[in-house]
Amino acid sequence: ACPGEPPPPPATTPPPANSFVAARRASNSGELAPSLVWEIERMSAAVVGHTLLVLATGVTLAVALTSPVLRRDVSGSFIDDVTRAAAEAGSAVSGFAEDFNLLQLAYLCGAANDWDVVSTLHAATFFVFVAVGPVLRTVTQLALLTLPLSPGVAHWLLAVSQHAAVFYGLDVMLVAVPLLQVTVENMSDGMFTPQTFALCRDTHCFQLAAVPLRAYRTLAVSVALFLLSGYDGSLTHRFLHAAAHPHDVPPPSCCRKSRAAEGRTRGGGGG
Repeated sequence: ACPGEPPPPPATTPPPANSFVAARRASNSGELAPSLVWEIERMSAAVVGHTLLVLATGVTLAVALTSPVLRRDVSGSFIDDVTRAAAEAGSAVSGFAEDFNLLQLAYLCGAANDWDVVSTLHAATFFVFVAVGPVLRTVTQLALLTLPLSPGVAHWLLAVSQHAAVFYGLDVMLVAVPLLQVTVENMSDGMFTPQTFALCRDTHCFQLAAVPLRAYRTLAVSVALFLLSGYDGSLTHRFLHAAAHPHDVPPPSCCRKSRAAEGRTRGGGGG
């Protein structure tokens, strides 16, 4: 302000795209009007809740990625005969039953065909949707909730976080594991019979089963928490969008575009 002029009045709206830490500092320094102090305090309490929600999503995600979620179980009379014959010969047979976590499953997608082009693309796609997308979404949300970011960086990081949410495939794995359990066991049980395989002694000759383990429950919890925090239109996404675009009321939901997005669409179409 020029000498002799009165200082500008306090702001009546929170600074757009500012971090919550910076907003709290602004309220303490008197840069915001007294009427907004309660709003800043309420927002700070909400930040704690959303931060705990995202942290819980991240912890369950880490457990689901690194803990065995699926067991390959091989049984049947033929397997019993092979194991018995190996024991009589003085050797042990292993590898029939084995546990896998999600990261190991991504590796097996490529290793199955010696990492040729198709299997490598398959493994990369699996890894992106199972690990990269979910982790990036969680980390960027934590950064937006806890770090004092400038408006430009906050807008950019919010866009990155929103795009990362598209690459989320753990909900598909949540459905794929029980489907695999049902289909593989019935299929393998019918493929090897005394009529089709001479070494079979009975109808339960060779059974291959995919058995969900305890970490599968953690995966289910992680997906449920991601529904509340990670998906576009979720509680945390709406909260972060409202902080970055305070004049966009109401914030977007899963079924409604934001006014900011509609404005960009109209602006692009008019150009």
